[in-house]
Amino acid sequence: MIGKFILLLIFLLITSTHGHVCYKHEGADWETGACASGSRQSPINIVTANVREAQDVELYISGTDITTGSIHYHDHELKVTYAGATAKYTSDDEESEWALAQFHYHAPAEHRIDGKTHDLEMHSVFVSKTDPGQLLVVGVIYELEQGYEDDEFIASLALENLVSNPATGHIENVPMENFYNKFSNTKMYNYKGSLTTPPCTESVEWFVVKEIQKINPSQLGKFTGKWAGLSSFADGKGSNRVAMDLNRRKVFETGGEETTSSIAFSFLFIAFLVISVVEIGLAAVFTLKLKNPKSVPSQNFVKVAESSENEGTDKLDFDYKYFKRSRSKEI
Repeated sequence: MIGKFILLLIFLLITSTHGHVCYKHEGADWETGACASGSRQSPINIVTANVREAQDVELYISGTDITTGSIHYHDHELKVTYAGATAKYTSDDEESEWALAQFHYHAPAEHRIDGKTHDLEMHSVFVSKTDPGQLLVVGVIYELEQGYEDDEFIASLALENLVSNPATGHIENVPMENFYNKFSNTKMYNYKGSLTTPPCTESVEWFVVKEIQKINPSQLGKFTGKWAGLSSFADGKGSNRVAMDLNRRKVFETGGEETTSSIAFSFLFIAFLVISVVEIGLAAVFTLKLKNPKSVPSQNFVKVAESSENEGTDKLDFDYKYFKRSRSKEI
């Protein structure tokens, strides 16, 4: 318990925004920390055609339900401080564990996909258990869909109770386990970046869930009513930062089932191995028979070609005859 408290304290020091954050220019005018001078800033526009595959990277997330807790709303922030989830990151040369510190929301979404800005984005912020200065953030993007049923997880946050600014609401029975199980080792976009609010610290391993989630107008309105869609907040522009330059960084796709191309390649490779083994086996049997003709059954027939020269031409005509080999005769 003391260890979790220390991790949380360090996290709060790293992510402190030093007061009000202005979104009137979508963060383009921020000069705090690395916001203006950094080269690994977030969010970014993810161009799916340029995403590389990284099959050796996996991210497993597990959590326990919130039986009772609090949700806090103040200006640009809508967050739940909660330490009941962990993330396990594995790759060919690394394995690390991370503890959840909090999750919060931005409306509209911060990460763009092929230039498109979606309606909402949730960020789950994890702290490294061995190096609290390092963060891992999982982004889940939502888009509006008319007639979509209420999301159980969002409904449990009781956003309708946050009627003032600032406000603190009571939450209970939040299904964190089901929520994080849904995204454990699913397909995600992975890149190295920063916090998306001042001081924009460049110590974040980003994972953005590839599958866009759905949200109905009623539930989305409980977020946009606080930011995007509220004229008194950043002139109604919302709480998302402008997309930052990639600056030669690579974006990878991780987790999930093997892609169709990977499966096809694996199948062809296995088929090639099987054919190669069969060919080697047949060659060995044939070589053995040549070296030990007595082992050839007496009922076998051998095809022998005799050539005869046609008059006036160099063409060879092959006349085939079949000879039955006797058991007692040696060749």
